[in-house]
Amino acid sequence: MLRLLAREGEGLALVPPVVVRDEIESGVLVETHHIPQIREKFYAITPSRRFPNPLVGELVARMADIG
Repeated sequence: MLRLLAREGEGLALVPPVVVRDEIESGVLVETHHIPQIREKFYAITPSRRFPNPLVGELVARMADIG
């Protein structure tokens, strides 16, 4: 909703740049401030599988080491 209001010129919106990447690249929106104290986290939720995907397991393990 914040993204849509900002697109319509109704003010400022505090949203992660990844959410509005296309609008920033096309010039519809402009990033006016960068707030480094605000960080976002992404989570991977995977169901138990009889034959797990080894690439997904490697990615999740690698991200667990970073976070």
